[in-house]
Amino acid sequence: MPGLPIILDFLHNTILLLALGALYGTIQQYPDTLGRKLTTGFFIGMITVGLIANPWQLAPGVIFDSRSILLSVGGAFFGFIPTLVAAGISALYRLYLSGPGTLPGVLTILASGLLGLALKKYGPGRVYQLSGWVWYAFGFGVQTVVLLLMFTMPTELALPALRNITVPTLIIYPVVTVLLAKLLAAQEAHIRRKLALDTSERQYRELVQQSRVIILQIDREGKVTFINEYGQDFFGYTYEELVGQKVVGTIVPEVDSSGRNLGEMIDTALQTSDPFLENENENQCRDGRRVRIQWKNTPLYDASFEYAGLHCIGHDVTELRRAEAILKSKEQYLQLLLELVPIPLLILEGHREITYANRAFTDLFGYTLTEFSTLADWRLRAFPDEAYRDRVEKNFADAVMQARQAGKPIETQALSVTCQDGSVREVLARYASIEDKEIVVFNDITREREIDRMKSEFIATAAHELRTPLASIKGFAELLLAEKTFVEEQRDEYLTIIYDKSEVLERVIDDLLDISRVEAGRLIHIEKQPCDIRAQIAASVHAYQKEFRQRRLELDWPDQGPREILVDPYKIEQVMENLLSNAVKFSGPDSPIRVRGTFSDQDIRIEVRDEGIGMEKKDLDRIFDKFYRVDSSDTAVPGMGLGMGIVKGILEAHGGHIEVESVPGKGTTVSFSLPLEKDARP
Repeated sequence: MPGLPIILDFLHNTILLLALGALYGTIQQYPDTLGRKLTTGFFIGMITVGLIANPWQLAPGVIFDSRSILLSVGGAFFGFIPTLVAAGISALYRLYLSGPGTLPGVLTILASGLLGLALKKYGPGRVYQLSGWVWYAFGFGVQTVVLLLMFTMPTELALPALRNITVPTLIIYPVVTVLLAKLLAAQEAHIRRKLALDTSERQYRELVQQSRVIILQIDREGKVTFINEYGQDFFGYTYEELVGQKVVGTIVPEVDSSGRNLGEMIDTALQTSDPFLENENENQCRDGRRVRIQWKNTPLYDASFEYAGLHCIGHDVTELRRAEAILKSKEQYLQLLLELVPIPLLILEGHREITYANRAFTDLFGYTLTEFSTLADWRLRAFPDEAYRDRVEKNFADAVMQARQAGKPIETQALSVTCQDGSVREVLARYASIEDKEIVVFNDITREREIDRMKSEFIATAAHELRTPLASIKGFAELLLAEKTFVEEQRDEYLTIIYDKSEVLERVIDDLLDISRVEAGRLIHIEKQPCDIRAQIAASVHAYQKEFRQRRLELDWPDQGPREILVDPYKIEQVMENLLSNAVKFSGPDSPIRVRGTFSDQDIRIEVRDEGIGMEKKDLDRIFDKFYRVDSSDTAVPGMGLGMGIVKGILEAHGGHIEVESVPGKGTTVSFSLPLEKDARP
């Protein structure tokens, strides 16, 4: 058969060509350096020379081989430098062989390499990922170019050669191109998969060994099968010391500091892991330190999908829990401090939700946090009048805007707050913001406002009390100066009036001096001397009975008991005058006033009781306050609101005390005691 040698040469070329695949995997294992590229080019060049050395000869000097497949596919896979080296070696060898096919042979070498490089750079994707059809088309294109290059020979040589090789070349060579490309692509994919696997394993090892968490694996018997380097360093054990050992007794104590049985917990977790997928417990280090570890556990399964143990990732939360305990302690301390501080305050979040109200707030207003949760709820209770509530909200909004514009704290707001019991407290509200929280501090100024009001009333009352006797003194003095003809009896009468009114002025001034001493924290000055207390009290009762003849005053005094004690008679007279004056003022003309004395081994007790209008508890609580009067209206009983405060001061200066009991509509009982002093020295 005349075509048999050509077919045999063709198969020989194909076998040699496919041998390149065996070398590719070995070459690609070495680092991608210039040396590797030059070596690769040399090997490809030598294989190409081998292909050229085993061609089929179409005519003397006209040879044909599969170098185009090798160089085109090699260019696509190996790149510029190896292709350049291989093409150079192949071209030199073809020049060495010479003959009429030298020019198309050299051009075939160069064209094949360039086409391979073009596919690598401009192809539709990575060469090892290209489909078989792409490679077939590429191979068909390369062989078409090679066949066209045959026309660089004389026509009489080119045409016969083309008649012999065109059909087998265009049919077989693209298929061989596909086979060689797929072989190299398979090698490349395998290398890349292996590289990716090696990289993944290296990264996993680095992640496991170098991560700042404890990675631990234990089997169903509770023995350690793996622990990473961080875990070894953390607990103070080597890998060999832990692996194969029970986890309980090494890094897990049998019982933690709180008495929890960790051995039982581990046994339960190894039998049923679901309740312990996340768990925090105490662990122990080799040096005996106890630490808190937060574990996240994942069940492990063997090849037959049987439960084999736990994969545990642990985070050291010892310092975190210690910090939380300190923070909790400080929060409790702050909570206690806020509860004990006598200043009412609220804490809000987002100017809406009230999250805290201290005890002083509840004591002042009567509201508790359970009764409201938002600022709007509290405002409905604190400001029941809608118009006033709207005004409060507007004033606050204006204050916030002004504070933001000026870059200053919110201006203090004056509020009238309705308490839970219906009473109204005058307060100053101060606001401070910390991030999204707001603190509202209330300063109760109700008493200050009341004192200011009482001071104003006192000034008006005192002016009246002073003006009345002064008017009498001035009037009678002017009358005596203007008229010299008064008889002696009439003159003495006018002088007596002047004297009496001056005593009234003196008592008012003495009251003012006494109350100023009490306010300054000093005792009222007294001068003790032996005094017949029964006679002193009887004289006071008799004087009032004489002045108010229509009133019924009763004195009940026992016959037995001490009569003479050490007191300041003038001050005791002042006490009785105040108490009897109040009893007369605040009881009806037909109701009796009873004065009663009793004795004990330590003191003498004197009681003044009337059946008058009585007092409410709120008035009773403030009866000794300076300037306070039960009824301060224009129709009220005259007085400056100093008497009871002075009475208390006088009795305390004597070492005694005073008590007041009153029932509205039934009357008032004032009792005071004076100590019995055997030594009668003043």
